[in-house]
Amino acid sequence: MPYIGELTSAKSIGIKTNHNYRWQSCPDCGKERWVRSNESTAYLCKDCAQKYAAETRSKVTRPIGLAFKHARDLGKSGQCYYFLSCCPVCGKQMWRQKQDMGRYCRNCSRRIKQSKRMSQERNPRWTGGRSIDRLGYVHLTTPPTSPYYSMATKISHHILEHRLVMAKHLGRCLQSWEVVHHKNRNKSDNSIGNLELLPNASRHAPFTKMEQRISSLERRVFLLEAEMSY
Repeated sequence: MPYIGELTSAKSIGIKTNHNYRWQSCPDCGKERWVRSNESTAYLCKDCAQKYAAETRSKVTRPIGLAFKHARDLGKSGQCYYFLSCCPVCGKQMWRQKQDMGRYCRNCSRRIKQSKRMSQERNPRWTGGRSIDRLGYVHLTTPPTSPYYSMATKISHHILEHRLVMAKHLGRCLQSWEVVHHKNRNKSDNSIGNLELLPNASRHAPFTKMEQRISSLERRVFLLEAEMSY
């Protein structure tokens, strides 16, 4: 066992450097270990240095008068501190990081988001839940109280208008495999006279091929007319 103050080379203790090392003890916990000879004798060990840095940081950043605990005391990972915070709505106490203090708890946050979603008509840019995508299909926002809500998407809560019109005409929700076809190829014309219910996508495939062929011929006619005009 080396004695305090013993000096040796790095290679003799298995360290691949050209420095000399001195055997000394930590001034805080008394742990003995090899330290570079150019380091001060008051040099703390790694554990004591981290503890001292955390205590110093907490004195600077910790709000005065608030209860706090280290992450390891709460069974969490990391080296940060958690503060006792209260939800401004229900008053529930919880341990939060400094940047999250004063925020709503999970339950209150969910209820507030749902209430905002249900009061969309208060937004000055609210269009009644009607929107048109790049393909020309009309989407409608449907509330959970609607009997056709099961046809809506889970994320955006939208229903395609032509499917909703057909469902109301039949008095039932459409199945996911049923397809509603536009007879005049106008995706935004969702009158019931322009819609036809098909049992599956395979029955709709011929209509899709025909529409693609018609669109291709219309483009060719447009280009030929443009060439003839010059």
